[in-house]
Amino acid sequence: MNKKYKFKKALSTVVFFAIFLSAAFLLGVLIGIFGYGNGSGSFYVIGMLMYFMTFYLQIIIHECGHMIFGLMTGYKFRSIRFGSIMIVSIEGKLRFKRYSLAGTGGQCLMSPPELVDGKMPYVLYNLGGSFLNLIFAAIFLVLGLTVNVPYLDLFFLMNAIWGLSTALQNGIPLELQVPNDGSNTVALSKSKTALRGFWLSMKTVEALGDNRRLGTMPEEWFEVYEGEDLTQPLASHIIVAKCDRLLDLHRFADAKTELTALLDSGNYALNDVTRTVLTDNLICCEAFTDNRPETYERFLTPTYQKYEKALAKNIGVIRTTYVRALLIEYDAEKAGKALIAFDKLKNTYPYPSDYELESELMAIADKLAKERKNNQ
Repeated sequence: MNKKYKFKKALSTVVFFAIFLSAAFLLGVLIGIFGYGNGSGSFYVIGMLMYFMTFYLQIIIHECGHMIFGLMTGYKFRSIRFGSIMIVSIEGKLRFKRYSLAGTGGQCLMSPPELVDGKMPYVLYNLGGSFLNLIFAAIFLVLGLTVNVPYLDLFFLMNAIWGLSTALQNGIPLELQVPNDGSNTVALSKSKTALRGFWLSMKTVEALGDNRRLGTMPEEWFEVYEGEDLTQPLASHIIVAKCDRLLDLHRFADAKTELTALLDSGNYALNDVTRTVLTDNLICCEAFTDNRPETYERFLTPTYQKYEKALAKNIGVIRTTYVRALLIEYDAEKAGKALIAFDKLKNTYPYPSDYELESELMAIADKLAKERKNNQ
């Protein structure tokens, strides 16, 4: 990670928490001004309930904003998630699933319009969440100032404050652990490569929703062309997706080469979650080929350990735990626990084709474990 990117992340973190704490302070002042029940226990209980309702309502409004403005500009619905509750379109049918991603409170994913001369609309889709937060913040402010119903007026004003905060936290360009909507919009305006990476990420979602594997997608989509700048997070997705595709095709030696180069390079703006997932993929590729721990041990940093734990329920992390237990640690009990955790995801995981890939990788680990044991 280069120094410029580190500085941006540090400054963005300061700005993000300044907005967050300012909103929290205003909410506290607001609650103190209204003070229904003269500070009674019931008032604080109701106040806390309204706070959590406000928080999740603004997430819903934000993600719906992405969906509405996306539909207005040629995108097609694929999935929308609030917390871990997800509505996903799989082969044209809407299904309820469960999925969570570290660093996000929700997410709306859509199929993109086609690239025409390397261009497509992106501003309204990316900033639609913040726009809708602002629109509803104004509506809630008017309601809060005009409705004279105990608690309801307070609830409206809380949403006005938190809606504004959510809009600013997402709309102002900030380089956080996961770059926010404003940052993505700026990056897309400056780089055709970033736009191609963004388009490819959405096409990947489209493929998964159509129950297709990355290996079936055109190889040229994943090509890295001479002179392309892949240092921005969205542009980096091209090489990350290329590694994922190689894994899908079971080209483990090629994937290992690409993954090692990607993780070793300091030129890519890879967030910690992405680096953790890439490291897990590298561990599996190494375990399937030469099985030399020194290939990946230098990437097992304290940060990796932290996010590996935070992502314990992620399907790729569970797969890697299983592979490590069988081929590296020789721990049958640990492998059994990972297999149970993996099986539990079968009915709730949103993408059947992705689950199929992970099942294949675990089956390969089973086969290799038996072969290596017989060859000892």
